[in-house]
Amino acid sequence: MTTFFKKIKDSNTFKFCVLFLILASSIVLGLNTYDFDESSKTIFQTVLNVISLFFVLEIIIRILGEEQRFNFFKDPWNNFDLAIVAVSLMPSAAFESILIFRLLRLFRILRFISFLPELRFLVEGLLSSFKSAFSIVIILLLVMFIYGVMGTTLYGDIAGFQNLGDSFLTLFQVLTLSSWEEIMRRTISAHPFSWIYFVTFIFIASIMVLNLFIAVLVDMVSKIRSDKK
Repeated sequence: MTTFFKKIKDSNTFKFCVLFLILASSIVLGLNTYDFDESSKTIFQTVLNVISLFFVLEIIIRILGEEQRFNFFKDPWNNFDLAIVAVSLMPSAAFESILIFRLLRLFRILRFISFLPELRFLVEGLLSSFKSAFSIVIILLLVMFIYGVMGTTLYGDIAGFQNLGDSFLTLFQVLTLSSWEEIMRRTISAHPFSWIYFVTFIFIASIMVLNLFIAVLVDMVSKIRSDKK
């Protein structure tokens, strides 16, 4: 019996069906955000319920396909799938009026990660890089603190730099490179040489620190791939 379920679990057809239904579930959830009539919404709900039942069956097949049932739970990605399926089953007719329970279905989309090896490597590398990236975060906070104090001292008469908290929020916006040039132009109108402040901050924080983090992430992904070969 275990061999039978193992063949199903390892078959490409089974994996394709799971990926297809994850995608189908995501599409139906997206369609649910539009203003359809009640009959269409009932159909969408039925489709989601059927997909939920399939996901439960899929987990059961994968557990039964293990020679030692407990081995299923030793793999973190299996536990991730199990948690996602369990969470997506929580909404029921009794909870449909509670927004948070309806939103739990969105977590099904995350199952793409566990079924696509490249995404798994990337996520594992990202999680592993957090420890190494801690020192980079400290450097970034130090840079932001220095520039925050500088900004408050030099440009305290400009909106966005009136205190350290405002300066931090302004620098965070500059760090994301979102409309930072508008902040710089506003500051330059009162302080002509303030462009030096913004350019140096972007170079140090946005470029150098970001590249350091990317280097750590790439290194971690490479190590994970080497370990699994």
